Amino acid sequence: MGLLPHLRWGDLHRVTTTAGLPAPIVWLAERLLAERLPDLALGERITLARAASGNLVVSLRRDPSPLVLRALLENPRFRADDALFVAERAESPAASLQLLAACPRWRGRTDLRRAIAAHPSSPAHVALGLVAAMDGAEIGHLLGTLGVPALVRLAAERRLAGPA
Repeated sequence: MGLLPHLRWGDLHRVTTTAGLPAPIVWLAERLLAERLPDLALGERITLARAASGNLVVSLRRDPSPLVLRALLENPRFRADDALFVAERAESPAASLQLLAACPRWRGRTDLRRAIAAHPSSPAHVALGLVAAMDGAEIGHLLGTLGVPALVRLAAERRLAGPA
């Protein structure tokens, strides 16, 4: 374990994905990688996101770059809870919310659709498209959410009221 802090990020990543290693070694490698994330170049974070372990996904989902999120969406260890975290996070950029909304893997998740539609950074066309696909119960939940942008709230109310 004394050598782990001296390994480069790629070697640490291999430690986290090598089967049969003792758990304390894997945990230390994950912790070291998580600590080094701010110092990694964007391309290195993207590469890491594609194959990161579940514990590293939790750290990478906070990355401000939509390119890292795109790589995370390819990672089978990126779960619904991770997608919801990104959708509910105040710092999530519009491009990340748009990626989540377009991802076929999460398209059926009503909680995720509501979170993206209610997010103040969500592009209007994305939020309105999500509202258009919602049923009455889902719209009711959306209208009960605090901080829904005015345009999204108006569209949801009109959709709930039915055809004029």
